[in-house]
Amino acid sequence: MKNIKKFATTAIIAATLISLVGCSTTSDDASGDTASNALTKIESAGTLSIGSSGNNSPTIFPDSSGGYQGIDADWAKIIADGLGVDVEWRILDFKGIVPGIQSGQFDAAMSGLRVTEERKEVIDFSIPYAADDAIAVYPEDVSGINSPEDIDGKTVCVVAGSSNGEQPVTRIGTAASVQAYPGTAESFAGLKDGRCEVLVTGRLLALDWIQKGEGDGFAISEDGTDCAEFAVGLPKDEPELMEAVNDAIQGGLDDGQFDTIAEKWTGGTFPTCSDS
Repeated sequence: MKNIKKFATTAIIAATLISLVGCSTTSDDASGDTASNALTKIESAGTLSIGSSGNNSPTIFPDSSGGYQGIDADWAKIIADGLGVDVEWRILDFKGIVPGIQSGQFDAAMSGLRVTEERKEVIDFSIPYAADDAIAVYPEDVSGINSPEDIDGKTVCVVAGSSNGEQPVTRIGTAASVQAYPGTAESFAGLKDGRCEVLVTGRLLALDWIQKGEGDGFAISEDGTDCAEFAVGLPKDEPELMEAVNDAIQGGLDDGQFDTIAEKWTGGTFPTCSDS
């Protein structure tokens, strides 16, 4: 009887210890959910949801199959392959992309998203995979526009919330008025329809627009401003996801994809930012 009581007492103590360990593990897991569980959720779902405007050729735009193509799309596939998942695009107005990352509407953002100090305060960025600067687009019979700085007294079209349009125009501060559109296609249409005299946008987007023949009769400024690198926007404080995305991008860079993708979509190389 004493041995039975001793065994029962020992079993109760062991069960209590197991329970405590289980509680500790659950607590640790809960802490992990808060601190860094985004990668696990992506792997469990089998998809990487990416917020994008979906209409910024050549960075991201629709293809004939109902999907998306461009610089961002090529890098998104490299990243998704590295994570062992599929890509799921979430299309929305550009100005909603950063807030969408903050509120958890999607896992990542890729929309020609430039790395800026302002954005780094609210989201994290992967290592860069491309770069671009802001230029001015205007009717080719207009003179005196050598860079976005030459917009004094002019009506200017931009994409709302864009760091290659609205932000530099706001910084320059000499435009007579600014018309902000939800996406690149709408801003170019505003320029063509005469709703503004100048469009300030990314060099890659403008060159693509002109090279495709959609910008006949328009020119771009030789000089640019606000050069910045493109990177994947990610939620704050998700180190496991950041490491996985960076590893996938680095693998692509090591395989020569930086130059291959630049040549495929621009016919040349990406701009080099002097301060990067």
